[in-house]
Amino acid sequence: MPPPNRIPYVPGQKEVAKRIHEAIAALEAGDYQIIDENQNVRTFQSLGVSTMQKVLELVLDFLDEIVAVGPQVCFCGISGKVEFCNKRGLHDVRLYAYSWNSGSMRKPM
Repeated sequence: MPPPNRIPYVPGQKEVAKRIHEAIAALEAGDYQIIDENQNVRTFQSLGVSTMQKVLELVLDFLDEIVAVGPQVCFCGISGKVEFCNKRGLHDVRLYAYSWNSGSMRKPM
């Protein structure tokens, strides 16, 4: 059994919204880390974005779209739960999954 702080859980509505606003503030302050640049490049190339600067701009646009729709509405999680990163050295990083209809991409994201 994983330690208590590693057990997936369903976050409250305030936490779901708080995490989106924290992500926006971190990106705007340059306080972020690119974990798997190759995966990010493949993902964003499929969206027509080729530079990391454009990727970051697009992520901020996506976060703004989630805020506009409502983070609580968009939060989907894995089975509605917060999971943890499986990358080496990042096992304590919580992952919050959101799903929304993107106006900028004109498709579900």
